[in-house]
Order: sequence, then structure tokens, then C-alpha cells
Amino acid sequence: TGEISIEQLQNIDVQSTLIGHSERRQIFAEDNNVIAQKVQACAQGSFPFILCCGEALQTRELGEHLPFVLAQLSDNLSQLSAAQLHLLVVAYEPIWAIGTGKVASVENAIEVISSVKQEISTKPFYDEEKIRFIYGGSVSPTNASELLNTKIIDGVLVGGASLDVDKFVQIIKSVKL
Repeated sequence: TGEISIEQLQNIDVQSTLIGHSERRQIFAEDNNVIAQKVQACAQGSFPFILCCGEALQTRELGEHLPFVLAQLSDNLSQLSAAQLHLLVVAYEPIWAIGTGKVASVENAIEVISSVKQEISTKPFYDEEKIRFIYGGSVSPTNASELLNTKIIDGVLVGGASLDVDKFVQIIKSVKL
């Protein structure tokens, strides 16, 4: 998610990468400018990527979460063209719900992802059929079914639960095809 070139990833048959993950933003101080450069590098290399966006608890509590997330996306995707859109998956990952024990409600996720979809739909490159919107933030067997079976959320970005085979299998089984 940050220290390996696209060419290195392609050489070992990696199919996509994460950009803008909360840990990279926090620990390595990757700002929107750095993230936009990574988006551009993936786009130029025709390399699929998941763009992570999300807010800290303080931002949410101040009611500034929607403008914050929308600004992240606007800044991060400013150089993406319509022809490169098929490379993009947008992941909403509220930082306050990652490994903290606090869990975003499905309504929280739907609120942000709906706003993100609405904002992106105003961009000249938008094509609803080409962009997927996923949720990441303490995804578990308890909340996966409700998240995955909404009409707004296209998938989940599973963190810690993916390290437990039984939990991960439960998440997979929660999808209604």
C-alpha cells in the first residue's frame, strides 16, 4: 500500500492495490496530494486500485464528515479520466471504526457512500456501471450481511476478520446472490 512500485506488483502478478489507507495517511502523513499522485501512477500504468477515504471520530462528531470525505475524493481523483474509471473502487473506511471497538452503523455507511456517489455523479468522467463503492471499518460476521445486502454498498473491505478463517467464511456466506 505504499512502498512498492506498480511494476514490482505487476511482476509478481498482483491484481490491484490499496491507495489512501488510513494507516498510510496517519502514520506516513500521506496527504491528498500524495494520494492523487498514486492514483495518477496507477491510472497511467492501467493498474486497478481501491481508493480509501474516511474521517476521524472528531470530524464525525463535529458533523464535518461529509465535506471531509468529499474533499478527499475530489482531491484524490482530480486527474482521473473517463477511460481510466474501470480501474477505480472507492472504499469508505471511517477511521474511527477501524480496530477501535466502535462500529459504524449501516446507516452511517449508507449516508457517506450515498453522498460520495452523488458527488462523483457530477463529475464528467462518471459512469455508474464502472465504479464500485465498498465499505471497510470493523466488518464482521455480525454486520456483513446488512452491509452487503443494501443497494448502495457493492462490497466490503475486510480487515481483522479476514485473519480468522471462520469469521471470514461467515462474511462470505452472508452475501445474497
